Amino acid sequence: MSCLVEEHFRCTGITPITKSNNSKMSDKSSKNSQFSKAAEILLALRPNIAAADRKAACDQLKLSRSTVGNYINGNVRDLATAERLIVFFREVVNRRELVLTGE
Repeated sequence: MSCLVEEHFRCTGITPITKSNNSKMSDKSSKNSQFSKAAEILLALRPNIAAADRKAACDQLKLSRSTVGNYINGNVRDLATAERLIVFFREVVNRRELVLTGE
């Protein structure tokens, strides 16, 4: 950095972004990996989710049809909502699997 830039940062009290002070970036990438993982799980469940299952999720979880559709298509915006949908759809799919296998 030039002397003028360093002087500006010193006078204004602003800390310049450097490689050593970007610890927030690792938190963000960790969060992004959780979003990706949730999207992967919902996309894997999607082939086994019937229209009636989507409607039940809307009714029981108090979510809109578009929200449920977006999440099932991998567009995860909120991890808490994704978690609720994953738990709900896993239960539905597992219950259906038990019926189909005759257990």
